[in-house]
Amino acid sequence: MDLGSATILFVDDDPILREFAGVHLATDTAAIEVAADGAEGFAMARDGRYDLILTDLEMPVLDGFGLIKRLRENTPTQHTPVIVQTSREDVASIDWAYRAGADGL
Repeated sequence: MDLGSATILFVDDDPILREFAGVHLATDTAAIEVAADGAEGFAMARDGRYDLILTDLEMPVLDGFGLIKRLRENTPTQHTPVIVQTSREDVASIDWAYRAGADGL
């Protein structure tokens, strides 16, 4: 990583949110890449090249909980910050996300 730059992975099954993230979160110092589900996100992230991962919880193929679990079990990504962005507000889901290894909601 260059000093002052970041590469962020945005994982969400909603194509509109992925487009929004790619257009509105990118800056001169932050590159945004997107994945459509947790399996695709993990395939992209497993080498540890992202500085931050933003993920939804409810997705097909591999949900956000499964993605976080795999990231934390994988040595190159075990310390990569993971922020969950979701509309879910139930305490059980929030607790589970933190137990799985999320850094924030």
